[in-house]
Amino acid sequence: MRSSKLFAAAVVGFSLAWSGGAHAGFSLGQLQSLASMTQSSVDQVLQTIGEAMAYRAYMPAHSLGSTIGLDVGVDASMIQTPTEFNTIIQTVTGQAVPGSIIVPHLNIHKGLPMNIDLGFTYLPNFSNVPTQKLESIGFEGKWTPINMGSAGLNLGGRLTYDSATLAFVSMSTIGVEAVGSFGLGIIEPYAALGFDETSATIDVSGATVPLPGGVKASGSYFVPKGHVGLALKLMFIKVAGQFDFHGSGGSSFGLKASLGF
Repeated sequence: MRSSKLFAAAVVGFSLAWSGGAHAGFSLGQLQSLASMTQSSVDQVLQTIGEAMAYRAYMPAHSLGSTIGLDVGVDASMIQTPTEFNTIIQTVTGQAVPGSIIVPHLNIHKGLPMNIDLGFTYLPNFSNVPTQKLESIGFEGKWTPINMGSAGLNLGGRLTYDSATLAFVSMSTIGVEAVGSFGLGIIEPYAALGFDETSATIDVSGATVPLPGGVKASGSYFVPKGHVGLALKLMFIKVAGQFDFHGSGGSSFGLKASLGF
């Protein structure tokens, strides 16, 4: 009963984050004059949004197993946006933006034989306003050759793919990371190191003044990344908290609540 209440509270928190942070007035604004944009500022915008929308598993290293091996839940990430990014957006849209972006997802993982897990995240778009568009879909494959579960060391590798749109920026990301965790009964601390390769584009068709000559609206970026987290399991109820950091200086914190079988 207590576990059910914890899960219900987590779902309510997710719903509030979704409606209050992501889909109730969230907007980067409408592009106006891009005359002041340099290639450096374009890169700053694309890298920041790329980091914000990149795939996050919120899972430790150990495999779910194939007996049932199902984890279904919701997550929400709060990404702190750099001051330089906020200044650029305000300059080209005339609108101040929040100091953080909240991105929620449906989060599903399934265990397979041979310590292989597959993951899926999804955020549908609920806004007809282009400047409030926010959607994402992601996939992962993870293999854990050293898999002691909740009673010891787990080491594996994760390959991820994510496609997303945030307002006037669309992007896709491929990620690779080495992940490790140590099961201590109901808790499991975990950490990962890797990199993301992101390709992103700004849709400049709505701008009143175009980009200066020679400045490209798209780019590809190699960004080192890592995260540390703590997973807690109480019977079928699972909660995870995770702090992410990126080589470009960005960071985020997020929570996931799920049912695990």
